[in-house]
Amino acid sequence: MHYFLFVNIIFHTLPGYLHTKINSENITQPTHDAIVLCGKNSKFKIYYGLGFSYLVSFFKKHNYSYKIYSCNSCDDFDKIMNNQSVISVWIFGHGDHGCIAFGESLYEYSQLQGKSIKKDYIYQFHCNPGSYDSLASIVSDGRGYVNNDFNTPNSNYWNIHEILKSFDYDNNELKNG
Repeated sequence: MHYFLFVNIIFHTLPGYLHTKINSENITQPTHDAIVLCGKNSKFKIYYGLGFSYLVSFFKKHNYSYKIYSCNSCDDFDKIMNNQSVISVWIFGHGDHGCIAFGESLYEYSQLQGKSIKKDYIYQFHCNPGSYDSLASIVSDGRGYVNNDFNTPNSNYWNIHEILKSFDYDNNELKNG
């Protein structure tokens, strides 16, 4: 089992993370999607390289406007959520259905209830156990992706792959979203 994890990290996850460092943004429009890598530890961010490198490759191929944000604190995350140029948010990190973690600090999504922050889509690719309101239910009328389970780089990769099958390349949005 440890051998498989080591091989996965060396051949898939680390190169994916490095790929996203090189291709950190492609802003082609006034608005863009935010790919948010949450956490204080770079090693933890590397763990999610498989899923978000596939997403970046897809966006680059279709000249879709995006930017990768390395998010190390609740304040960093709040700035992204308040950025009016950000229309959709893809979140990778550690959390549950109602929050994202930054070390010992938690950014609780419920703090955005009642505020005027709206996004087209929210994709929570961190663990999502629990029954709290998801960020998608608070700021995007439930549009996007949130499961009720634990996520891994492999499950994120396949879930992103399925989501992007429904992507409208001409209009840069999900079909039937």
